Amino acid sequence: NIVKVFKELQISGASVTVPHKEWAYRLADEVRGIANNIKAVNCLVLEGDKVIGYNTDAEGFMESISQWKYQNVLIRGRRDS
Repeated sequence: NIVKVFKELQISGASVTVPHKEWAYRLADEVRGIANNIKAVNCLVLEGDKVIGYNTDAEGFMESISQWKYQNVLIRGRRDS
Protein backbone atom coordinates (compact mmCIF):
# COMPACT_ATOMS: atom_id res chain seq x y z
CA ASN A 1 0.00 0.00 0.00
CA ILE A 2 1.68 3.17 -1.20
CA VAL A 3 -0.08 5.36 1.38
CA LYS A 4 1.32 3.16 4.15
CA VAL A 5 4.83 3.46 2.72
CA PHE A 6 4.50 7.25 2.34
CA LYS A 7 3.42 7.55 5.98
CA GLU A 8 6.00 5.11 7.38
CA LEU A 9 8.85 6.87 5.59
CA GLN A 10 7.31 10.34 6.12
CA ILE A 11 7.33 11.02 2.38
CA SER A 12 5.11 13.81 1.14
CA GLY A 13 5.78 13.33 -2.57
CA ALA A 14 7.68 11.35 -5.15
CA SER A 15 8.88 11.81 -8.71
CA VAL A 16 8.16 8.92 -11.04
CA THR A 17 10.32 8.12 -14.05
CA VAL A 18 10.07 5.85 -17.07
CA PRO A 19 9.05 3.01 -17.16
CA HIS A 20 6.87 3.43 -14.05
CA LYS A 21 4.58 6.33 -15.02
CA GLU A 22 1.66 4.19 -16.24
CA TRP A 23 1.94 1.96 -13.17
CA ALA A 24 1.86 5.05 -10.94
CA TYR A 25 -1.27 6.23 -12.77
CA ARG A 26 -3.04 3.00 -11.85
CA LEU A 27 -1.71 3.10 -8.30
CA ALA A 28 -2.83 6.62 -7.37
CA ASP A 29 -5.97 6.98 -5.28
CA GLU A 30 -6.92 10.00 -7.35
CA VAL A 31 -5.54 11.46 -10.58
CA ARG A 32 -5.84 15.13 -11.44
CA GLY A 33 -5.42 17.28 -14.51
CA ILE A 34 -4.02 16.18 -17.82
CA ALA A 35 -2.75 12.94 -16.28
CA ASN A 36 -6.28 11.62 -16.81
CA ASN A 37 -5.90 12.08 -20.56
CA ILE A 38 -2.31 10.91 -20.76
CA LYS A 39 -2.91 7.91 -18.46
CA ALA A 40 0.52 8.43 -16.92
CA VAL A 41 1.70 10.09 -13.72
CA ASN A 42 5.12 11.54 -13.00
CA CYS A 43 4.34 13.05 -9.57
CA LEU A 44 2.75 11.40 -6.55
CA VAL A 45 1.73 13.60 -3.63
CA LEU A 46 0.31 12.53 -0.27
CA GLU A 47 -2.74 14.64 0.60
CA GLY A 48 -4.35 13.49 3.81
CA ASP A 49 -4.93 9.77 3.44
CA LYS A 50 -4.77 9.74 -0.36
CA VAL A 51 -1.97 9.58 -2.90
CA ILE A 52 -2.75 12.04 -5.69
CA GLY A 53 -1.20 11.62 -9.13
CA TYR A 54 -0.22 14.46 -11.45
CA ASN A 55 1.58 14.76 -14.75
CA THR A 56 3.78 17.79 -15.35
CA ASP A 57 5.45 16.44 -18.51
CA ALA A 58 2.89 17.81 -21.00
CA GLU A 59 2.76 21.27 -19.41
CA GLY A 60 6.56 21.40 -19.26
CA PHE A 61 6.85 20.38 -22.91
CA MET A 62 4.34 23.00 -24.03
CA GLU A 63 6.08 25.69 -21.97
CA SER A 64 9.47 24.76 -23.43
CA ILE A 65 8.26 25.27 -27.01
CA SER A 66 5.90 28.19 -26.37
CA GLN A 67 8.43 30.74 -27.66
CA TRP A 68 8.58 29.11 -31.10
CA LYS A 69 6.08 29.57 -33.88
CA TYR A 70 5.20 26.06 -34.88
CA GLN A 71 2.38 24.57 -36.89
CA ASN A 72 2.98 20.89 -36.23
CA VAL A 73 4.80 18.88 -33.62
CA LEU A 74 5.88 15.26 -33.90
CA ILE A 75 6.37 13.34 -30.69
CA ARG A 76 7.99 10.01 -31.23
CA GLY A 77 8.26 7.29 -28.69
CA ARG A 78 7.45 3.74 -27.82
CA ARG A 79 4.53 2.59 -25.78
CA ASP A 80 4.54 -0.97 -24.58
CA SER A 81 1.08 -2.47 -24.22
